[in-house]
Amino acid sequence: MKKPQTQLRRLLEQLPCQSFVCGKQAYYYIENGLDRALAMPACVFLAGFDQLMLGYEKLDSLYLPREHLRGIFNRAGIVFPALLVEGAVAGRWKEEKKAIAVTLFGSLSARQKKAVLRGAEACWNKPVEWMAL
Repeated sequence: MKKPQTQLRRLLEQLPCQSFVCGKQAYYYIENGLDRALAMPACVFLAGFDQLMLGYEKLDSLYLPREHLRGIFNRAGIVFPALLVEGAVAGRWKEEKKAIAVTLFGSLSARQKKAVLRGAEACWNKPVEWMAL
């Protein structure tokens, strides 16, 4: 349900909210008590239709750069499994018989590729097959 910004600001002032700016956009959250020392893994294989992709307005996602939108969301309504590398969608993946097929949207550093290889090995005990977009 959409509300005017002035009304939302008044509501936010009543909550114990924290905020941060990413790009030019302000984001708000309520601290949940989790230990901030727990780092996010360098590589995460998200499922198709994952809530991280579906839980945000597509054009305003913190995780999915706008230029890669059609690589994850196709026009038929399919949401492909996304590959999250260091907090951003870097490609998509698919489990094949003998390997994990990874299609990158751009280049990765050697360290990032190593994280993808370790993640695939840990989850499936399969090698990665790098695919072209």
